[in-house]
Amino acid sequence: MMLKALIVEQLDADGILRTFRMQPAVESPDIVVAFADEYEEDRFGPFHFLDEEDAKRFKEGFARCRVRKIGCPHFRFDGRVYQVELTWSGIPTERNWLSYYALSLPEFCIPENLSIVDPHHPSHEYKRAIRRDDLRHRYIVYLECASSFGRFDFVLNCSFVVNEREFPTSEYHDPKTVAGGPAGDDWRCWLDKGQQQNVTNFFVKGLHMGDNYSAGQAGAMGPGAQASNMTFQQIWNQTQGSLDLQQLSKELEQSPIQRIDFNFHLR
Repeated sequence: MMLKALIVEQLDADGILRTFRMQPAVESPDIVVAFADEYEEDRFGPFHFLDEEDAKRFKEGFARCRVRKIGCPHFRFDGRVYQVELTWSGIPTERNWLSYYALSLPEFCIPENLSIVDPHHPSHEYKRAIRRDDLRHRYIVYLECASSFGRFDFVLNCSFVVNEREFPTSEYHDPKTVAGGPAGDDWRCWLDKGQQQNVTNFFVKGLHMGDNYSAGQAGAMGPGAQASNMTFQQIWNQTQGSLDLQQLSKELEQSPIQRIDFNFHLR
């Protein structure tokens, strides 16, 4: 991944939280990183860095980053289960800009429940990735920070238990965790059904001219072709940073081009 910013936090079982923010070096336009379990090599934190200088900057910066102890009621322990609540507000976002937040849970802690919601729309829960980091004996929560509103806010709640014996074989899954990172389709929560269809038609970019077909991404093309249960995600991942979805939907509603109906289902 090529990022414009990183926010990395590390939580310990005593409630101590380390927070570090990192942007590209002056001479570099991006930070190139990979998730913890993508390569088997030494690293200091939750990301692999392609550039050795970036890895060095992260290690040195994290070693002297701000350290705080989380107070009640945001960090609790009932004798078996830990509960933590973390809030971020005003993370800047721009077009063609991708940033990530990563939280490392305490050593040998296994998540039991996790939610990451938009504080302005509490029913909207963000997608995220969770990886077990066997090198550092920690679970890592990865969250893509992207928004068309110029800022990204979230509230993270997680409950977890410490179990060193079961940690090496443990797993965590829930409906909002995804294997390869956030899927990038959270834009749907901001639009009504009609607007969603307008934007979907734009992403698919299908146009029928006699027997000639063209499409930006398609599961089936040509006369009589059908596609079902397809995920049209690549176009969104490539395009999301440069679109104002609300404005796009309004423009598409006024467009004279007739809508094309496709026989597929979006995830």
